[in-house]
Amino acid sequence: MGKTILCIDDSINLLQVLKKRFEFELKDVRVITADNGEDGIKLARSEKPDLIFLDINMPGMSGDEVLSVLKKRTYCAETFNTADIPIMILTSHGPEEKSKYLSLGATDYISSPFDTSVLVEKVRCLLL
Repeated sequence: MGKTILCIDDSINLLQVLKKRFEFELKDVRVITADNGEDGIKLARSEKPDLIFLDINMPGMSGDEVLSVLKKRTYCAETFNTADIPIMILTSHGPEEKSKYLSLGATDYISSPFDTSVLVEKVRCLLL
C-alpha cells in the first residue's frame, strides 16, 4: 500500500464518503478514520499518515485543539513527530477563518459544501 490518509470528523457519513471517494479515485491510498479528536491524535501517532483531514467543529476536543497538538514539535525519540504531516482543514466556517488555521499550521483549508473532485485533486497534489 502506498500513502495513508487520516480523516478526523465527527460526521460518520462524511468519513464514509471521503474514504470511498479517496480509495476509488486514488488507487494506492489507504484511508483511516477517527470520529473524535482524541482518537485522531492516537491514530496520527501510531499510523504515521501522509496527510490528515481535520474537522474544526467537533464535540469534546475541537479541531483547533487537535491541530495544536499535532503541530507541536516533539523531540522524544520514542514519539513520532506529527508536526510535519500536512493537515487539511474541512469545516463549515467561512473563508474568513482560513488565515487563522493556516497560521496555526494547517496546509490548506476547505469550507463546506465542497466539490469532492476538487478535494481529490488537492489530495493528489499533496501526496506527490
